[in-house]
Amino acid sequence: MLKAEKPDFFRSLSWAAAVLFFAFSYGSVFSQPRTVDDYLVAARRYNASLVDYQNQLASLTYDSSKIRASYLPKVNFNSLAMIAPTIGGFGYDGAITNGGNYSALVAASQDLLQGGNRDLQLAKLNNQRQSIATTLILSERDLVKNITSQYVAVYSDLSAAQAAEANVKLLDEQVLLLKGFVSKGVYSQSDYLNLLIARNQQEIALLQARTQYRTDLYKLNLLAGISDSTTVILSDPQLGSSPAIPLYQSLRVRQFTLDSLSIEYDRSLLDWTYRPKFGWFADAGLNTSDLKNAYHNLGFSVGLNFSIPIYDGGQRNFEYEKFNLAHNTIAARSRVFFIETNIQRNMLADQLQAQDSLIVQYRKQLESINELIQFQKLQLKQGNLKINDLLLTFNLLNNARSSMRQTVILRSQTIIELNYLNQ
Repeated sequence: MLKAEKPDFFRSLSWAAAVLFFAFSYGSVFSQPRTVDDYLVAARRYNASLVDYQNQLASLTYDSSKIRASYLPKVNFNSLAMIAPTIGGFGYDGAITNGGNYSALVAASQDLLQGGNRDLQLAKLNNQRQSIATTLILSERDLVKNITSQYVAVYSDLSAAQAAEANVKLLDEQVLLLKGFVSKGVYSQSDYLNLLIARNQQEIALLQARTQYRTDLYKLNLLAGISDSTTVILSDPQLGSSPAIPLYQSLRVRQFTLDSLSIEYDRSLLDWTYRPKFGWFADAGLNTSDLKNAYHNLGFSVGLNFSIPIYDGGQRNFEYEKFNLAHNTIAARSRVFFIETNIQRNMLADQLQAQDSLIVQYRKQLESINELIQFQKLQLKQGNLKINDLLLTFNLLNNARSSMRQTVILRSQTIIELNYLNQ
């Protein structure tokens, strides 16, 4: 006789309620499954780094206007009121102070022959604009890589939950069938309990898979800036390999080039500071020491200024050495990038090929195991199957599915990394 029929009934009832809740929460919250593009669109709007780079690009427009404005004539209004009294025979020498000084002047000045300096600064600014734009694209690629990797992890969790659900359903069918045989004495109570334990283990695995799915989904929402906590269904990412571009055409190599150009612009701008400087100045207004006759002291003045740097202790040579060191650093980084990227590309291509071969083998293995399970189902209905054989086959099926799923995940992660390096 079976002693666990009533507990089994309630276990089945609780399991059915859990499946209904799972189906509702995973299938009815959204009429359309979410795709990886949905998360990428949200992440691009949410990511603060991308917004920062976009704002930096916008601010460079104002920097360009500031540079141009700095070479236009500068006009200022300057005023001064100073009195130097003599009290009791004490005070400043009147020949120096005139007793006081009063002025209200509009002054203008401009450096001449500075067009080359201005053009260099504008060229450096344009180089900076290209560098920020390149960094923006690279940051967006990093974001795409991180979002897609996490999306694949969540999709794998969902697949694991679905596989565990299928396992429980399969074992429920066998448990129900075995009950009748136990009551007829074809199988022992021990066989029934072994199968029931295997079924309960799969129910635990299903709950663990759901928990992991929810946890990884929260992480994906965190990356994308999505505050929605409802459970959704994810579409198959359907990743494909992108063709590799030559490394010398990649954005990272372009970034090295822009960094080198920035150093050369700094070198040229340093040279400009050692060139002779020539400019003009003028002012007009009131400049007097006697307020009583101030109207006689309305006038103007014009002039030229000229300066030549002669000696600064060799500071320019020190700066040149720093520029050379910076170039050496860029060259070293570039050399490492070429070597490491080539190695990583070859390694990932080999891994992808091996993973494709493994997937083919796992599919063949699953086909054979499924055929064996169908045969064993017939044997079980006839009462001619050892329960240990059924459990062994089920473990083989479960291990093959798990290995297949892990290999598919690794293949997806390999494609993501390879596409990242191929850009």
